[in-house]
Amino acid sequence: FGTRHTLSDRTPATRGIVRYASLLGKVVAAIERGVWVLTSAEVVKGRAVAAPTHLWDDLRNAGARVADEEVVVDGNLITARDTDALPGFCRALVAALRKVAAAPPAAPRGSTRRWRT
Repeated sequence: FGTRHTLSDRTPATRGIVRYASLLGKVVAAIERGVWVLTSAEVVKGRAVAAPTHLWDDLRNAGARVADEEVVVDGNLITARDTDALPGFCRALVAALRKVAAAPPAAPRGSTRRWRT
């Protein structure tokens, strides 16, 4: 294991960004060892997740439902087992982003103004 993922998943800023994006319902995606960032950010509890088999115990301990599939989409969370799943991962990510782009804009927080669609 390299240090790049180990360093990034342990920083409070990284965990905070991922946790906040997930809470806001933004698209959050991870592939292979990137699911460790999701675990550190505490966003996998009760969610279906695809990951390499060597991470399954960690994910289950964090409350995730591990799926033995190449790519899993669970609401706004997209995960893939490994880089062999990149084509399916990219298709799922593009589909999720298209759905976001097609949605009407949200009103600013605290605003009572209604947006026209």
